[in-house]
Amino acid sequence: MFDLKNIFQMQAKAKEVQKKLAEENIVVEKNGVRVVLNGNQEIIKIELNPELTQTDQEKYLADCINEAIKKAQQLMAKMMMGV
Repeated sequence: MFDLKNIFQMQAKAKEVQKKLAEENIVVEKNGVRVVLNGNQEIIKIELNPELTQTDQEKYLADCINEAIKKAQQLMAKMMMGV
């Protein structure tokens, strides 16, 4: 059974990890389309490449966002495990 002390320790660790994640930036760029995400999976900045067609911009933007989210999730998992 869960001990109340352990629950509070887990909460404190989760808050600490969340704070650290907010300070981390993940940058992914593909063909001049750039996405900056923090470790809490919040978009900080998006830069588009005006030389690309709208279709290409949309494709690269989706690719960048998906890759950045995966990297943020991996970073979160490492921090939660204490690595």
